[in-house]
Amino acid sequence: MTYEEFLHAVRAAAEVASVNELLVFGSQAVLVTHPDAPAELRQSVELDAEIHDLAASKLAAGRDKDFDYVSVLIERDLVDTQKLLRRVARLDVPSEQRLRIREWIGAVAHRLSGH
Repeated sequence: MTYEEFLHAVRAAAEVASVNELLVFGSQAVLVTHPDAPAELRQSVELDAEIHDLAASKLAAGRDKDFDYVSVLIERDLVDTQKLLRRVARLDVPSEQRLRIREWIGAVAHRLSGH
């Protein structure tokens, strides 16, 4: 992850979480104080985030692999769908995209409920 990618991820996470400050843990913390860290220290491509924020961000990205990832989170009860829906409501995305995401979450939850 480059410093620019790091800043983008932090800003997106802060937006989703509706906060002005974030604590950075894990391997990407090096970028806070060393933006030009060697590539060997920047191998990870994601920031550690609260699971619902991570899931909402992945759904906003809209890639098939992200939907697959969130589907597993929901199937394994690693996220609460109601809490995820609240996070999605705060995403800075067009309303049509937000609606599609909400419908997708509802469809996954409905499928899992056996109906």
